[in-house]
Parts: sequence; C-alpha cells; structure tokens
Amino acid sequence: MQRDKYRSHIHEEGEKNTKWRFGAPPNFDVVNKLFEEGRTKVWPKGSLEERVQAIVKTWDMEIFHKTCIDDFKTLNPEKFTVSLNGGPTHGLEDVLAGGYNALLQTSLPESLRAYNPAVETAESSHETFTTAFPRGFALEILEVYSGLPKIVYKFRHWSFMEGPFKGHAPTGEMVELYGIGIFKLDESMKIVKVELFYDHSQVASSKALSWMMLLKALELQRPAGFYVQTQHKSNMATSTVAGDKYRIHIYGEGEKNTKWKDGAPPNYDVVNKLFEEGRTKVWPPGSLEEKVQNLVKTWEMEMFNKTCRDDYKTIDPDKYTFSLNGRKGISIEEKRQLGGGYNALMQTSLPEKYRCYDPAVETAESSHNAFTTTFPRGFALEIVQVYSGPPVIIYKFRHWGFMEGPFQGHTPTGDMIEFFGIAIFHVDEKMIIEKVEFFYDRGELLGGLLKSDSKTEGNLNSSSCPFLKATS
Repeated sequence: MQRDKYRSHIHEEGEKNTKWRFGAPPNFDVVNKLFEEGRTKVWPKGSLEERVQAIVKTWDMEIFHKTCIDDFKTLNPEKFTVSLNGGPTHGLEDVLAGGYNALLQTSLPESLRAYNPAVETAESSHETFTTAFPRGFALEILEVYSGLPKIVYKFRHWSFMEGPFKGHAPTGEMVELYGIGIFKLDESMKIVKVELFYDHSQVASSKALSWMMLLKALELQRPAGFYVQTQHKSNMATSTVAGDKYRIHIYGEGEKNTKWKDGAPPNYDVVNKLFEEGRTKVWPPGSLEEKVQNLVKTWEMEMFNKTCRDDYKTIDPDKYTFSLNGRKGISIEEKRQLGGGYNALMQTSLPEKYRCYDPAVETAESSHNAFTTTFPRGFALEIVQVYSGPPVIIYKFRHWGFMEGPFQGHTPTGDMIEFFGIAIFHVDEKMIIEKVEFFYDRGELLGGLLKSDSKTEGNLNSSSCPFLKATS
C-alpha cells in the first residue's frame, strides 16, 4: 500500500502487528486533498516547518487511531502528558479512552454542557465529528518559533460542515480555528509533553453550529477579566512617589503631560500584593523572564489607562496590531472602535442573541466596572515561561484572582479563579512592540464564576442571555 505523504508509522513494516481502533490503518487521502486545496503555506522539503508539520500530523494520527501503548512511535507512553489551555494534564491512557474529549475539556458545570466530554467515549466523539465533517479537519503549521527539543508552533485547523451535528443540518460553511502548540521531546526524539492553547468559540463562526454556541456561550461570552487590575488614585498611596515595582512609564518627567483615562496615574499596590502572595515564579533580577514580565505589565498598563496615542512608550502606534486566537490583527484605532477596554479581548463569532456579554454594546467603563466588582483585589498576571526572546517573544502566562464580589447575579464564592494562555510579542530593535498575538480560552475563567447558583432576581431578569435565565 502507498504510504501517506504527510505521516509515517502507518504502513511501514513496523506496523504489521499494530492494533488499530477501527480494525485497519487509517486512510487520509480525503483530508490530504482538503489540506492541499486549502493550505496557506507550502513548506520547502526538509525545512524545520515541514518536519514539525509531519511530527504533529503523525502524532495526531497515532493518538486517534492506535489503541495499544506499545504501538506508539512518536511519543514516550510512560512519560507522555497532554494539557489544554494550561488545564489538568492527561496521560496516554486517558487520551486513548476519550479520543477528542481531551481536546474539549471545559470548566462549566455539567448541567450547562451541551457536549459533555465526561460521558462521551472515543468512539462516540469520533462518530459525531466525522459525521459533521466528512472530509476531515485539515491541519497546517503556520509558523514555527522554536525547534527541538521544545517545539513551539502556530497552527490552523479547518473544514466544511457538510454533515449534520446532533440534529443540526449541514451548511457547507468553512469552520476554522487557530492556536499554539508546544511539543517537548526527550533525547530519543519522543514526545513527552504536549500543551495546546486555543479558543473553541472560533468554530461557532458557522451559524448552524448551534451545538458549539450552546457549549460555549456561557463559557466564552463574558469578559475575560484578562487584565483586571484594581486601581486607586495616586493620592491614596505614598508608594506612587517611588513608582511601581513592576511597571514603568507611569510616573516621572516623561509622563507629566500624559492623558490618563481616569484623570490620574493608576496605582497597582493592591494587585501587586496579590501577585506577590500568589505567584509561582520569582524571576532573578535582569533575567529574560523578568524583563518580559515587566514589559507585559507595562504594556497592559498603557493599553488600559492612556488615552492619547502620543503617550504610548511600549508600542509603535503606527505599526501596532493586536490579534486574538488567530483573528485578523486590529490597529489602535480599530480597537477603540470596538469600544476599547476589554472588548478587543472578548471578540466572538457567535450571533448576538447568544452573547451573554456583547462587546458590540459594552463600553470600556461598563466592562471594567463589572470585573473590578467581581475581583476587588484585581486579576494578577505572572509569566510562567519564556520560550523565545526578542525580536519574537513567546511566553506562557497565568492570570488569577479571587471571586470576592458578585458576577452577573452569581454570589461571590471567594474561590481562586485562574487561567493560562500563550502570547507572542513582536518587537523592533528598540524593544518597541509592533504586533501582539494572544491564544487562550476564556471559558477557563467563566467556569469558575458560574459555580454559584444563587442569583438576584433583578440581574437574572435583565440578562439577555437565554442560558443564564435557564439556569435559575
């Protein structure tokens, strides 16, 4: 039999005794055709990008089609783990039992799960998705940021909804999503750790995919609180005289004419205390990690507190673009047209009627007020790992806070809420930011906020979200 053009370990001599999930080796001719017709990159043979693409496709093939741990060639079965958006890790046996379910984990209460990975099997999930996407779901590598032994890459998945999904008729529309993958290999070039970061909500760009709307509407359409920082005016704390410990471009001669959103420089003393009490990493002074952490905190401060483009010190306003989960980059002006504040961090493809939080109608002030109420001590940020330095800085971040205030009628729990993500900062020779890309699942935040069942009647009735009303 002819070998697959993009995958190995299927038809070779070493596979003659392999135990296949569906009784025979898989055939990827149809999805390969979809890939070749729709890819945006054609990598040179032997290039790092082509090699990484082959590794990922082969790994994907083994995970979904081989059932015996002794048959895996791409990974170390005893050490292998996979995680989604910084969540819990799963070993190989968990993945073999659940198939797609390891890639569809959610923090939502079970009562709100239209698709529940806890009860689906590898076989049922496979049948569901191969029915909806009969030509398969193609994968291409868009960019490789670092090579072996720790591979960091950006990927694109796409297909066409040409079959029904749980009673919903096919539309023929293209469905695609973007994300970041991190593969760690051992000295034998076997995969020992996989981390994937992406937002499922992009799949809902197909309007007929009501299943995904139901699954993610509550998870994804409230503000991420991505950079909620409790801010007090500078005259409330003497520490402002010396400046912030983790941010620059707030005080000093260069900021004397800066136009601040709230009329005065922000004060981060409260969230800095939260950060110092809860961080998992203390980076050495002068290290790359510390420099990146301070750059990100300063960038965030400017984005949310300065109102005049001439006052920005961390970015080049003429070149700067921001992108969330692979969407088209937007400029500073376009960000303001979206409403500023958190709205650029909450872009969604869902129809308006399914938006529990609608960035098209929210303002910077309303979203800020909602989350500073929920997290009165702010939402702290730490850099967990830096994968590459300038000019393309790639890092993993962690955000956390405590739900000590109400959220959309849900009473405070006092629980710690956290989520993880990957970000890419493109900087010039002067370390000025020209492009920012973020990859994360906002549902990891919202699942924690929805744990409380207690709601006030007023908030419930005023909500436009049909799912929120249905949970009373």
